[in-house]
Amino acid sequence: MDSGRKHPRYKLNLSCRLIGGNGEDYTARLIDISFSGALIHAETETHFKVGDLCDMVLILNSEERPTKRTCEIVRFDTDNIGVKYFT
Repeated sequence: MDSGRKHPRYKLNLSCRLIGGNGEDYTARLIDISFSGALIHAETETHFKVGDLCDMVLILNSEERPTKRTCEIVRFDTDNIGVKYFT
């Protein structure tokens, strides 16, 4: 486990969507995930800032209902967005 982390992180490469509070919908890739948060790569420019809330939506296959988690943006740089689960 990385130093200073409460939970182990698991590498992934899954398609997801980020939906902002104003309804903006962004296509993204889930890079890694842990019990408390995730690292997401935005495929287009987003307008998030640290402290914003968003919904992360995962569709694992066509037969399952989407999984949605409300998240808080805790890190934001040029390509990647770090989130912690809000609920």
